[in-house]
Amino acid sequence: MPQLRVSPVSILLAVGVVLLIAGAGLAYHYLLPTTSAVSSPVKKSETLYDDTFTVEGDDYEAQSYSIPANRTISGNFLVSEGHRELTYFAVLDKHNYDEHWHGGHGVPEYIIYKEDIIKYSFSFTTNTTDKYYFIFDNKRTMDRDVEFKLTSTWTEVETTYKVSYNLTMAYAGGAVAAVGLVSIHVGVVMYILSLKKQLKKSP
Repeated sequence: MPQLRVSPVSILLAVGVVLLIAGAGLAYHYLLPTTSAVSSPVKKSETLYDDTFTVEGDDYEAQSYSIPANRTISGNFLVSEGHRELTYFAVLDKHNYDEHWHGGHGVPEYIIYKEDIIKYSFSFTTNTTDKYYFIFDNKRTMDRDVEFKLTSTWTEVETTYKVSYNLTMAYAGGAVAAVGLVSIHVGVVMYILSLKKQLKKSP
């Protein structure tokens, strides 16, 4: 049985083609962008009020704000210099304000309640989305000027998308393809030289 002889040139060309195709495919694959999601907490804030108002004698000032759940509400106020203290300061949710404090039915549950104050800082977290009331009561005969600042802070998770490329593997694929291309070139040159030899030997 005759043995199948494979020339070195054929092997070199075959190897070169395989390396060229494999390297080009590898380089193309790793040059494609890879997108990954990155989530991170971001702290945000909003100023609800920052101004001065007057509470008239024997009266009160009630400021209300619709605030989402899980917000940290921070505030501070100062009764202007030369004026005496407020009778009290209180914070209530809508139910306690409507039914108890303003409606006069039962005893309200205060989020914050402080009597006889000139200067005060406070903070609380909203458990539910609701309307919250901030009451400045002045049972005195003289008006009171109040400097008041109120802020809301919360944390949101923001997602950003990062695009990356595996250039190391792409370069490796390019190198493999280059080796394959060189192998093909050498194989073609060797094939041409062998043809020339055969032509010279022919009578």
